[in-house]
Amino acid sequence: ATDEETEAIAKSGAGMVYCSGSIGIIDGLVPPVLKFIESGGIAGLGSDQAPGNNCNNMFNEMKFAAILNKVKRSNPTVFPAALSLRLATIDAAKVMGIDHEVGSLKKGKKADVIMINLLEPTLSPLFIDPIRNIIPNLVYSARGHEVETSIIDGKIIMENRQITTIDTRSAILDAQQAAKEVSLRAKKDILQADSEMLRMMEEGLL
Repeated sequence: ATDEETEAIAKSGAGMVYCSGSIGIIDGLVPPVLKFIESGGIAGLGSDQAPGNNCNNMFNEMKFAAILNKVKRSNPTVFPAALSLRLATIDAAKVMGIDHEVGSLKKGKKADVIMINLLEPTLSPLFIDPIRNIIPNLVYSARGHEVETSIIDGKIIMENRQITTIDTRSAILDAQQAAKEVSLRAKKDILQADSEMLRMMEEGLL
């Protein structure tokens, strides 16, 4: 989108979901999310679908969003870590129209909380005075394994890094078997269709 188109869409009241990793991998682009925000629009971070992004890690998205926009503007001061964190939480909830339920910790909202171990090597050392590095560390250094507990609507889903609702190993093995079966069934069609992804893999472009 041009700057004019972006501004018009932002002023229309539309929201924007920015999937930094996915669009970077698929199209090699940095969408005009900063221009959208500067024009008064509300944007949130997403991860897109797993095949297009290779993961659904919001820590990854926060880092990509900040760094890619700094590069795009040739300015290391734009898209600060706090903006990435906001786009992953309260602003994402606003874009989806559910900020009255989630996105921030407030009485009356759902208890959606993650607990992070700040003593992990990736988040150490910790400074709180006079320099504060908690948010920059979460955006630029965290990889996701630092999350020890996840609570969704007041229900503990993960505790001490163990999923409480499913047998993780069994689910992974079942998914792998299903993927293997799909791949085998699709092999003939992929070869006959001269799949672009297959050609990119063979040429070392992925």
